[in-house]
Amino acid sequence: MGLCENSQQRDKVRRTSTLEGIAGVGAKRRQMLLNHFGGLQGVKSASIDELMKLNGISKS
Repeated sequence: MGLCENSQQRDKVRRTSTLEGIAGVGAKRRQMLLNHFGGLQGVKSASIDELMKLNGISKS
C-alpha cells in the first residue's frame, strides 16, 4: 500500500503549479498567465514589463 501512496503524492506534486506559491495569484490569474504565455516556461521567461501588460498583474 505504501507504493500507491507515494505515486499519489507524486501525481499531486505534478498537478501543483509553481505559480500557486505566489501571493495574489489565484486560479484565474494563473490560467490567464499560462494561456497568454503558452505555458509555465513562457511565464518564467517573461520579463516584468511583459507580465505587467496583462490586466490584473502589477509589479508587486
